[in-house]
Amino acid sequence: MIDTFTKKKLPDVVIVSTGRAASTSLFNYIYEAMGENTPNNKEPHYFVDVNKFDVVPEILDEVYISEYSNYSELYRANKISVDASVGYFFILMNLLKI
Repeated sequence: MIDTFTKKKLPDVVIVSTGRAASTSLFNYIYEAMGENTPNNKEPHYFVDVNKFDVVPEILDEVYISEYSNYSELYRANKISVDASVGYFFILMNLLKI
């Protein structure tokens, strides 16, 4: 999917879930059904604004991708892009509190 404003390719599927909620199984099933290999980072947290954290969660040090070029590279070889970053769940929860 292409963002018409920024012209950047967005993920075809975003899995919004908490940790330990079978998001990895769903992620793998989608790629298996499409006959593709999964990217090496299923949780890039690209859409999480880490600047809003007083202390950045340790897990983000390992998986966070801040540059669009690195984010799009995850999906370059695939027909479908699936982002299963659990951090999106917490962003959604904050939005729902408004």
